[in-house]
Amino acid sequence: MTTEERFTKIENAILALTETQARHELQMEKQSAGIRDLIVVSRTLVDTVSRLSEAQSRTDAQIQELRQAQKHTDEKLNALIDTVGPLNLGRATCRAEDRFNQEVRTITKQPQSLEKAAFGPPFLIPNSLIRQLRGED
Repeated sequence: MTTEERFTKIENAILALTETQARHELQMEKQSAGIRDLIVVSRTLVDTVSRLSEAQSRTDAQIQELRQAQKHTDEKLNALIDTVGPLNLGRATCRAEDRFNQEVRTITKQPQSLEKAAFGPPFLIPNSLIRQLRGED
């Protein structure tokens, strides 16, 4: 091999290495840009997760407050039911008794068919009670 051939061969090798190095540098620049983009995305994700965690903590606290308020409301409602319930039951019972007494008075004053009474035919008043109320007994 002559000196000139060696020189040409070395020159071609250097050119090939230079081209390869240029391609590698271009790939490294692309990869560096991709890495920078990934860093930005990961920082965004970390910030978002942090904000979501804070929001979740606030939501949990608010839910706990609502649970306490609901428990307090339930206690108040139960106390109200305990207070008002017997009153309403008493009123209903009194109304039914008043209606019964009124019907008995109506029947004893004016003999009429029990079927015309407001409480209907299944409710039968013994004749002895009617006579006693009329003063016949």
